[in-house]
Amino acid sequence: MAAINSATNNPGVSASILTTSAGSRLVLSGTATGAANAITVTQSGGDGGLAALAYDPANSNTKLTQTQAPLNANFSINGFAATSPSNVVTGAITGVTLTLAKATAVATPTTLTVGNDTTGAQTSIGTFVTALNGVLTSIQTLTSYDASTQTAGVLLGNQTLLSFKNQLSKILGEVNSSISNGPQTLAALGIGANTQGTYDTNATSLTNALTSNVSAVGQLLGGTNGIATQINSLVTQYTQSGGLIDTINNGLQSGLSDVANQQAALTARMKVTRQR
Repeated sequence: MAAINSATNNPGVSASILTTSAGSRLVLSGTATGAANAITVTQSGGDGGLAALAYDPANSNTKLTQTQAPLNANFSINGFAATSPSNVVTGAITGVTLTLAKATAVATPTTLTVGNDTTGAQTSIGTFVTALNGVLTSIQTLTSYDASTQTAGVLLGNQTLLSFKNQLSKILGEVNSSISNGPQTLAALGIGANTQGTYDTNATSLTNALTSNVSAVGQLLGGTNGIATQINSLVTQYTQSGGLIDTINNGLQSGLSDVANQQAALTARMKVTRQR
């Protein structure tokens, strides 16, 4: 069993030991399903002692017994017969995966309604809103001012950050009039600003929008002029190599270097003044 399971050239066989009151038996199971994956056992090399384990389904004169033959799944779609080596069928209907759970009589067919799976879209949109709220909260913290403690955020009044915030707000509030039959704003998806300056999502409104016209939702968020597309371009302008943040950082570093040089020159002049 150990030798089979650890073999580097194992073709797809799992071995186990079954111990009962009648003794112990070696059980071999195929790891791949389907009629084409039947198991045969041959012996080669050694002293011939392993020949007792040889097995060929076509030869009944063997010591091994097949307890479960490999089979294909048989099913029909709209009255047309089909087979599959696995219970998970991906090629029968374009774009649809069928998971065959149990056998049913031909006279009692199962009706399938194929539609858009909106779960993935809802998850992605939720991730987007969470990330957006994280950015907005950070901006609020960096530009805040507490009058009671007279404590200011480290970027209070910073024009670069304020410009970014204004551009972001403009994108989030845009109306995409090119969408003729579907949501044209974030609010139409149930995503709206709250009193804390971040965004909440109405799950019912979002589900309704995705169910009625998922393509329009995709266009609103990820189209050529979509909200997420524009935000991606905006962020790239600031964060890319040689972008606005790089330029500002280089300018600040240059300014600090100039101040250091000026300080050194002033120190030298003060030394001469003291000597004089």
